[in-house]
Amino acid sequence: MIFPLLAIALFLTTTWPDGRPVSVEQFFTVRHIEAVELSPDGRSVAFLTREPEPDGGVTRVLYLHESGQTRAPAPRFGGVRSIRWSPDGEWLAFLAPPPGASGDSLAAVWAVPPFGGEPIRLSPDTGAVIDYDWGPEASMYLLIREPGAEGAALWHNEALAADSAERVWVGDPGIREIAVSPNGRAIVYSSNGSGATSDALDYDLWLLDLPSLNPRRLTSRAGPEVAPVWSPDGESVVFRALQEPRLIDSQTEIFIVATASGALRNLTEAFDRSVLEHRWPTAGDLLFRAAVGTYTHLFVWRSSGAVELLRGGPFNYGPFDTDAVGSTIYAGRESADAVPELWRLRGSDAERLSQINSAADEWTLARQAVIEWTSTDGLAIEGLLVFPADFVEGRRYPLVAIPSGGPGARFRNVVAEPNGSQLFATQGYAVLMPNARGSLGYGEGFLTMPRADLAGGELVDLLAGIDYLVELGIADSTRLAVLGDGYGGYATMRAVTRTARFRAAVASFGLAETGGYVHNAAAGVPPAVQAAAALEGQSYVSSPPRSAQRVSTPLLFIEAPAAAGTLLERARQMHRSLADMGRPTGYIDLEAGSTAGAHLGVDAFFARLRWVDRYVRLDGADAFRFYRPEEWAPGPAGWQLQVTALETRTSYTGVAPTRGRYLEVAIDFRVDPDSQGRPARPLRIDPLSAIALLEPDGEQLSAAGIVTEVFGRVTLSSDSAVVVPLQPARGADAAAIKLAFDIPTGPAQYRLRVAGFAPVRIWIGQER
Repeated sequence: MIFPLLAIALFLTTTWPDGRPVSVEQFFTVRHIEAVELSPDGRSVAFLTREPEPDGGVTRVLYLHESGQTRAPAPRFGGVRSIRWSPDGEWLAFLAPPPGASGDSLAAVWAVPPFGGEPIRLSPDTGAVIDYDWGPEASMYLLIREPGAEGAALWHNEALAADSAERVWVGDPGIREIAVSPNGRAIVYSSNGSGATSDALDYDLWLLDLPSLNPRRLTSRAGPEVAPVWSPDGESVVFRALQEPRLIDSQTEIFIVATASGALRNLTEAFDRSVLEHRWPTAGDLLFRAAVGTYTHLFVWRSSGAVELLRGGPFNYGPFDTDAVGSTIYAGRESADAVPELWRLRGSDAERLSQINSAADEWTLARQAVIEWTSTDGLAIEGLLVFPADFVEGRRYPLVAIPSGGPGARFRNVVAEPNGSQLFATQGYAVLMPNARGSLGYGEGFLTMPRADLAGGELVDLLAGIDYLVELGIADSTRLAVLGDGYGGYATMRAVTRTARFRAAVASFGLAETGGYVHNAAAGVPPAVQAAAALEGQSYVSSPPRSAQRVSTPLLFIEAPAAAGTLLERARQMHRSLADMGRPTGYIDLEAGSTAGAHLGVDAFFARLRWVDRYVRLDGADAFRFYRPEEWAPGPAGWQLQVTALETRTSYTGVAPTRGRYLEVAIDFRVDPDSQGRPARPLRIDPLSAIALLEPDGEQLSAAGIVTEVFGRVTLSSDSAVVVPLQPARGADAAAIKLAFDIPTGPAQYRLRVAGFAPVRIWIGQER
């Protein structure tokens, strides 16, 4: 076995052929586009971005004018959703809790003039707004859940002021979305009657005649009918629904129903892919985007019944909107070498409009490719392979295999795949992400393949993919790890009960922002409901906790906020069983407190990486390749150190940095409290010669000085004769020191090296 500290030194960095890789912190700052809305005159576009905040991400609204100017019209609001322009284009409305608040129970409708001005509240303070829609002449209808009421209340606001709204109708408690007809005389809404999650498959469309306030059922097919959109002539409504109504993982199709006769037909019956979003421009044909393998493309449905590809290629198109005739499309777009941005698509031209992730333009990325292999039963399987950063043909690499996030999910060929596959590549791992049977984007037959053995078929496809990479000479069959989130976490648990091939495994739950658990969004069913429904139908013997005695692979469980109850309980049961049997296992509750970072995704990634490193690269040694601030890093003679604080400064008593700014690092030293009675020896540290900062390019940077306080003024001392004596004093810190390093501005990743101690990884952003 390699001595732990030597092993740490051997695996400190991965050599990149050009430039530097994206850091963990940078990766989790990627903004994703959640919605796009074009103004009625086609001159301005508003879009929602999901921001990478420590609480797991909030959405904010941005506004882009044709002049190229971008501004945030409601910067104090978080958790924004449902952005919609008024018919006259004078207002941009959105749904959000008041500034400083959070949660759907406080959701209200606000409107802001996009060219300047403060948002005003349009909904009354009588309850939480579920949904809203503009009516003709800039009036508004609001669906509100009022405390103590038996059903959802419909309010009408004609004067665009909160105190001018009036309740006009009360419906059942299951209503969740509304759409006002072009002439303003009717509202179509979806409801399951009860609002209960147990009735999630029972959403039908209803039509409310506004003059009479009489509702009537518009659709009655089994399964959920959602996302109603009026046809431009106001005579029909298009909506999304499952192809097989009672099969929750069935493909999503676009249906149309005539409001007068109730005649229903499937517009995409011959289109064997799942529809994700649809729009019907006022003077054009129906547009939609759909999952096609590892990509998401844009299509048009012609009145002739033909479906034509509008935008394909190696791209994933996100939320979109279009002009009145459908000739110019504004859409989020990302790919294997580009993170999400807003693009304008006109004819064959594509123009990038936003700079929300401009920092990523400088990233050096690992090579990523779509591959295909044959499973053991002859089924063709497609997936993604991310090559290790230092890939050399003919050399075998440790492999991380990631099962997908659930039936009806898939991996997309994009940089910002939320499981951090690019980050594992920077650490020298190859990463395999199979779109196994049951994945979205490969047709109804593939999506709904029988899964009597839950996650069993997916595991067969994953193992076949691993064999394929071993056969190609890329993967090292003796250094394999498996990790998954949500349903993928369940698949990971199943995997280690079925095979001992993996040297490490990580099952995560509740990491929606950092994992691949993508549920069937069109069905509108929460992932937890789908997972529970699937799991509870399984046989007793297929439950991983019941097979814990078969597990020899070291298995880590990670729990995070909003974890799915049924899946998480399986994980807790299995962890207890493994611990009772003395098997190598661990359990981390990220909800209980962040270890050393401010972002859930960052902490989750490091937890995974360390577990995989420990068992795949370090033969089970209890050592890290690097430590993080606020963690105790081991050193010689029974000593430890901890970076307790980081701060950037512009000067010390008038002494300015030459490279941009000073980085002040506070370090504490102590005797290892777990040294089990072994006496620590006295140690002497010469700060200016024994402590250095390793820069991103590998250059070693000595400290500019020791931070001291003289007569109440903080200053730098460059006295090379200063020595820090460390005397054993169990249970108390032996010494503390502050050093300043002269570093450039801009975000960068450093290593703090103290002679004899394990390195500490330091990330410094643009500002601190």
